[in-house]
Amino acid sequence: MPLYVFEGEDGLAKPRRFVQVPNDIFGLPLRPDILHRCYMFYRRAKAGYSEDMQLYKWEWPGSTRKWRKQQKTGKARIGWKKSPGKYLGVFAHPVRPGDQRTKIQRRVLWTGLKMMLSAKFAQSQVNLVDSFLMKSHKTKYAVCNLRRILGNNCNSALLVFCGNSDSNENFRWATANIPAVRLETVEGLNVYNLLKYRQLVITEMALKKLIHLIQEYPRKMDWLPKYATPDNTPAPVPRKVDGWNRIWVENKIAKKLASQSRCQEQWMEDVKKWKWSSEPKGALKIPRHDPLEAFRLTHISYDTTQDAKVRFRYLYDSIYDPMETLNIDEDVGNSVSVEIVATNKM
Repeated sequence: MPLYVFEGEDGLAKPRRFVQVPNDIFGLPLRPDILHRCYMFYRRAKAGYSEDMQLYKWEWPGSTRKWRKQQKTGKARIGWKKSPGKYLGVFAHPVRPGDQRTKIQRRVLWTGLKMMLSAKFAQSQVNLVDSFLMKSHKTKYAVCNLRRILGNNCNSALLVFCGNSDSNENFRWATANIPAVRLETVEGLNVYNLLKYRQLVITEMALKKLIHLIQEYPRKMDWLPKYATPDNTPAPVPRKVDGWNRIWVENKIAKKLASQSRCQEQWMEDVKKWKWSSEPKGALKIPRHDPLEAFRLTHISYDTTQDAKVRFRYLYDSIYDPMETLNIDEDVGNSVSVEIVATNKM
């Protein structure tokens, strides 16, 4: 695919270089049924949600009695006054609000997109440019650049870019008033726009992003085959070979029967070193021999019996002090005698 410079000198555009594109995206055969399904899906999606609403005859206000009797009149039978055709605005099948969108599989949309790209590529209607970075915002310069690449007989074009990295504000202002030109990002490219516009002009960065999205979307949606079988089903479990674990079983039995095996020695060491804890909290296993066991305060006794009171009688008697006189000398030279009497507070 040739790569052109979008904003260049007047005259015939010459390709700067050629870019190779994958054949599984730009070389698929056409399926008109798939393209028709995709086209109708986007048409109904663009129709949007209809808010038009008409009423049934029982939804209109008014009486539901019989209009007139039929006996002895010689006329036909007749029911409500609000029946369809006799009351303005009453319909037998009224229009109700609803969404015009239909359902379609995502695989069909992505397949239709690849088919449209293949059709455009086969008809030489895919034009690759370096970028849409313009120096001027004038519409005439954008028209000259498009005519230099697409020719003078092009009636419509779809310009696809990646973002602000390969387009600028001048480009958007210059192409805003061209009725047959539409600007679109890579995420907004679909079958409907490719069918509506004749030529496709895409930047190099947008082309790389488009190829990446088409190739990585099946992996993202987990559509790729999971099993390396022709029908993508789990392979059968192979039959075990007789004696495949014979050596392992013999070694296991030998270790179990050995009286002085390393496993048994390790188990005995663990038994001698650790024991199960009886506490509801903390570690499940604790050391069997605690070196600080003699220094830990495990129980504090509080004895209030008579023997303890007799034993510590001197503590109780210390509060019974005899009457004493304290002489306190003041600065003025007067002495005041203060008597302190100890009262029994027991």
